[in-house]
Amino acid sequence: MTLVERIRLVAEQNGTNFKQIEETIGIGNGNIRRWDTSSPRVSTFLKVADLLNVSTDYLLRGHEFGRVEKIDDELFALVASLNQQHKSELKGYIN
Repeated sequence: MTLVERIRLVAEQNGTNFKQIEETIGIGNGNIRRWDTSSPRVSTFLKVADLLNVSTDYLLRGHEFGRVEKIDDELFALVASLNQQHKSELKGYIN
């Protein structure tokens, strides 16, 4: 999963989109979509991570809090697409 794909996924989980993020942090329309081919400014990237309440490590590499095990991106995307009730049910099942 690419940086832009992870940002899109987390944005959807937070009920937002690229346009809203770009407006909130004060960057031009379409900037985030270009981050797969060009590097964002560090200050801008930090604002996005803060706004989405995720670590920069997760956005860059798919790791959370230093975890280095391989995450199954397909499974992660499926879980992320669940509504809140289904996520709660899945969590209960796993526990």
